[in-house]
Amino acid sequence: MHDVPDGYTEQLMACEWLCYVSPTLRRAGSDRLRVLLQLWFEAGWTPRDVLYALDHVPTGEIQAGEIPTAAADPKMTEAYVKRRLRAWLDGDDGPLPPVNRQIADNRRKVVAAQEAAREEWLRRTRVAVPPALSRGAAQARQVARDAAERNRRRRRAADDRELLRRAEELTAAQEQSAKWRELLIREALPHAEDPRPAQ
Repeated sequence: MHDVPDGYTEQLMACEWLCYVSPTLRRAGSDRLRVLLQLWFEAGWTPRDVLYALDHVPTGEIQAGEIPTAAADPKMTEAYVKRRLRAWLDGDDGPLPPVNRQIADNRRKVVAAQEAAREEWLRRTRVAVPPALSRGAAQARQVARDAAERNRRRRRAADDRELLRRAEELTAAQEQSAKWRELLIREALPHAEDPRPAQ
């Protein structure tokens, strides 16, 4: 089912296998089915590709429409096969690449892209300048030093402002305390008695 049938005998055997696994296709018969699928087999399709195409459109969605029953007229089955496979024709009425080949081609493309990326990475590592010697690394270190120095200056300025604020608060509190102390001392001193008014 995964091999491309080559020649009359292999194509007939492939169609007999299709008739065995699909009661719908059994009504058409392996001889007539081989005639219908000859173009597809010659384009590199396997029996498994044919079964997939009868159920799906090239985008992967399910084919719309009714499926003939096992008791349907053979001509209805032939029309069903033609209609379903029509979705897999290109602009020149030739079969599109089968699903298995599309998967294999996509896999080859992915592997080739990965190999190219790996070769490019290896090439870059061979010509790369050691980090300690690169101009960008020296610039990055200088930028980091400048940023650290700016942060130190900011922290120092913030600390100085905080110390100044606390000193001002302490001075204000000491002045307030001195006023209260002076007031308490004045209240604690004995007062001279007021002279009595003359009679």
